[in-house]
Amino acid sequence: MVFSSSRAAFGNLVQSSLGKIFSRLRQHRVALAAGCGAAVLAAVLLRPAATPAHLDLHALRSLSAERAREIAGFPGTIDLRGLPTLSAEAAGALAAHAGRLELDGLAELSTAAAAALVTHRAPLSIDGLVIRSRDDEAISVPLATLLSRQAGPLRFDRLTDLQPEVAAAFAGHSGLLALPAVSQLTRSAEERLAEHPGGLGLDRLESIQTAALIKKLRADGRNDFDAVRSLSPEASEALATSDGPFSIAAVVFQAAAAPEIDPSLARLVARHSGPVSLPAVERLSEAAAVELARHKGPLAFDGLSTLSPATAQALSAHPGPLRLAGIATLDGPSAAFLAAHHGTLDLDGLETIDSAELADKLLADGRTDFRRVVSISKAVAERVASHPGPFDFSGLTAVSPPVQETLARHPGPLGLAGLAAAAAEATRLDRLHAALLAKHREPLPLTRLVELESLPLAEKLLADGRSDFVAVERLSPEVEKLFAGHAGPLDLGGLRCITEAELAAKLLADGRKNFDAVESISDEAAFVLGRHGDALSLRTLVGQAAVSRTIPVPMAAAVARSSGKLRLPLLGRLHDDVAAALATHAGPLELDGLEELTLAQAAALASHAHGPLSLDGLARCEPAVEEAIASHAGLVSMAGLRLLATARLAEKLCADGRREFGGIAELSPAAAAVLATLPGPLFLNGLGSLSVETAAALAAHVGDLSLNGLETLPVEAATALADHRGELSLRGVQRPAGELKAALDKHAEPVWLGAE
Repeated sequence: MVFSSSRAAFGNLVQSSLGKIFSRLRQHRVALAAGCGAAVLAAVLLRPAATPAHLDLHALRSLSAERAREIAGFPGTIDLRGLPTLSAEAAGALAAHAGRLELDGLAELSTAAAAALVTHRAPLSIDGLVIRSRDDEAISVPLATLLSRQAGPLRFDRLTDLQPEVAAAFAGHSGLLALPAVSQLTRSAEERLAEHPGGLGLDRLESIQTAALIKKLRADGRNDFDAVRSLSPEASEALATSDGPFSIAAVVFQAAAAPEIDPSLARLVARHSGPVSLPAVERLSEAAAVELARHKGPLAFDGLSTLSPATAQALSAHPGPLRLAGIATLDGPSAAFLAAHHGTLDLDGLETIDSAELADKLLADGRTDFRRVVSISKAVAERVASHPGPFDFSGLTAVSPPVQETLARHPGPLGLAGLAAAAAEATRLDRLHAALLAKHREPLPLTRLVELESLPLAEKLLADGRSDFVAVERLSPEVEKLFAGHAGPLDLGGLRCITEAELAAKLLADGRKNFDAVESISDEAAFVLGRHGDALSLRTLVGQAAVSRTIPVPMAAAVARSSGKLRLPLLGRLHDDVAAALATHAGPLELDGLEELTLAQAAALASHAHGPLSLDGLARCEPAVEEAIASHAGLVSMAGLRLLATARLAEKLCADGRREFGGIAELSPAAAAVLATLPGPLFLNGLGSLSVETAAALAAHVGDLSLNGLETLPVEAATALADHRGELSLRGVQRPAGELKAALDKHAEPVWLGAE
C-alpha cells in the first residue's frame, strides 16, 4: 500500500517518536495517537516482519474519507474510539475494513453513514452510540440494523413510534430490547417484534392486537399488563390461556379498567387458570364476590379499600389464598367472617387490628409482617407476645402503656422501626417505652438521648455495636456499671456526671483525655482521675474550681490532671492535702487568690515541678514560708508581695527574672543585699521607711536607685546611702536641712528630692 499524503497533512498528529512506535510494534501493538506522518504509517502497515494486531487511533477527533481509505487496509483491530461523528464517505471507506472496528465514541451518525457501516462484516463496537441513541426520538432502519448487531441490551427511552420496518430491523438483535415510551404499535410492528429473539421491554404499551405478541411477552416472563387498556379477542384468548400469574389492572379480558366488576365479568375471571389480581377494583358486590370465590387459585384485590360483612362472608368461601392488601380497617362482623377463611389470608394493608380472633387467624397463617399496622389492641398484643414470631410492627409509631408493657414481654426481637423513628428525636424515654424499644431487632437511631437510665435499652444499644454516646449527659448507676464493663471503647464526650469510679477508669483506659463536659463527679471517680498519669482536659470542673473559695481534696486531685495552665483565682484557703494535690499539676499553676500560706502548704506547692507558680495574692508570709517557696524549681510570681524578708526568696525572684519591686513596702537588710546585686536601675518606690541596715545594704547597688515612696529619711540611713554609686531618687523627701542635707551632699552622684 502506498500513501500519497504529504508529511504536512499528518504533521499536526505526531505525538510520539519513532522509537516509541517501533517499541510498540515489537509488542504486536502500534499506537498512532493523534495521527502519524504518512511515511511512518506506511512503514508500519507495509512492514511484513511484524504486522501489528491493533492500530490505536483513539486520539483522532475527525477522520476524512481519504484517511479512512488509507487505514481501512490495516489487517487488525482499528481503534477509533475518539471520533464523535463520522461522515457517510468515511463510514463507507471503513466498511471495507476486514477487521474489528472500535467506534465507541460516536455520539451521532447520519442515516447514510449508518447504512454504510451496516455493510461492515467484521466485529464492530459502537457502545457510545448505543448509549446515546437511548435519547433518540426517532430511529432509521439502517441505524436500527446497526445497533442490533450489538450483543448487549438496547434501550430507547424517548422513542414513542416504532415503524414495522424498524421493528423488523430489531428482529436480528439477540439481547434485551427496551421500549419504555412506546404506547401503541401497529399490528405489523407487533408481529415483527414478536419475532425478536431477546427480551422485550414494553412497559407502557396500552393496546395489544396480536396473539403472537402476547405469547412473546408471556414467554419473556412478562406478568405486568397494568398499562394495557384494550385487547383484541385473539390477544385476550392468548392471555387467558397462558400459564402463570399476570396482572391486568387496567383491563380484564377486553374490558376497560373500572372501580367495580360486574358479576358476568367476575364469572369470566374466575375461570382463569392462573392467579387473579384485580388491583383496580374499588367496590365489590356480594354477587361478584360469590362468583370470584369459585376461583381455585390465589385471588387478590389490592385496590379494594372497604368490605361489607356480606361481601366478606362470600369471600370467606374462597378455598385458596385471598389477598386484600388495600383494606385498612375491618368492622367486627367482617373480621369474624375473614377469620373463618380456610385459605391463607393476606391483609398486608390492615392498619388497625382489634380482633383477637383475626389476629389468631393471621398468626396461624404464618403472618409475621405487620409493618403497616398503626394500632393494635391489648388483646392482640397478648396474642403477639405469646407467639414466637419474629414480628415486624414497623408501622407502629405510638402505643399505649398497656400495649408497651405487653409487647415487651415477647420472648424475641421485634421490628419496631416506626417506634424507633418516632423516638429518634427523643432526649428522654420512660421505663416502659425504653423496655419496648430494647426489643427492636434493628439498630436503634437514638442518637439524641441525653439521659440513658434503662439497663435493657443500654444493653440493646451496645449489642447494636453503638459506641458513640456523645449526646448522653447522664447515666443511671446501673448503666454506668454496664458501660464500665464494656470491652470496646465508648465515646461519652457529653457526659456531665460520673458517679462510678469504674466508669472513670474505663474511660481513661479507652484513651479518653477530654472530660470538658463533666460538671459533677463523685469523690471516688475524682480520685481515679487524680491518679491518672497524663494530662486531661477538664474545662468545666476547672471552671467550677476557679470560682470556688475552697475545693475538696478529690476535686483538687482531679483538676490537677488538667492540661495547660491551672488557674484558681478565687481559691482563698488551702487544705494541706489540697495543696499537695495541686502541686502535682503538670503545667503552670496560678493560685493568686491565696492570702495566707502555711509552711506545710508552701512546702507542698514548692514541690510543683512542672511550670511556673503564681502566688500574686500573697502580701506577706513567714520567713520559713518564704524559704519554702524559694525552693520551687520553676518560675515563681509574687507580684502582690508587700514584705520581702528573706535573702533566699529575694534570690529566687531575681533569678526568675523579676526586676520590678515597686510594690515592696517592707524590705529586710538581707533581702536588700540581694536586690543590690541587680545590675541597672532598681525601683523600690513602695518602701515607706528605711532602716539604717537596709540603707547600708542598698548602698552597695551600682546604678540608679529609686526610693520615691520615702517621705522621711533618718540621717543615719542617709549617711549610709551616701556611699551609693549612681543617681539616687528620693522625690518623696522634701528638701532636707542640717545634718540630713550634709549627709546627702556627700553622695557622689545626683540626688533627686521632692522639692526639685
